[in-house]
Amino acid sequence: MAPDWSAGPEDFQDRLAALRASDAMTRDVVTIPPDAPASEIARGLRARYIQRVFVAAGSQLLGIVTAFDLLRVLEDLKD
Repeated sequence: MAPDWSAGPEDFQDRLAALRASDAMTRDVVTIPPDAPASEIARGLRARYIQRVFVAAGSQLLGIVTAFDLLRVLEDLKD
């Protein structure tokens, strides 16, 4: 269940309303090519302590791979 940020103190709400995506975003984006092996992706996630990487071909964003996506792939291999 997500937290109810609207129930917070009024000054918190004012500060939160003033923030934009650019204030919270990560600027060091990690990208991988679409043919990256799953084992390489898993090692990269673990080494960088991150939960997702963006799949890109050149400057075109193709998708996202998350740690949960890798778990799903491993689970599917078992079936």
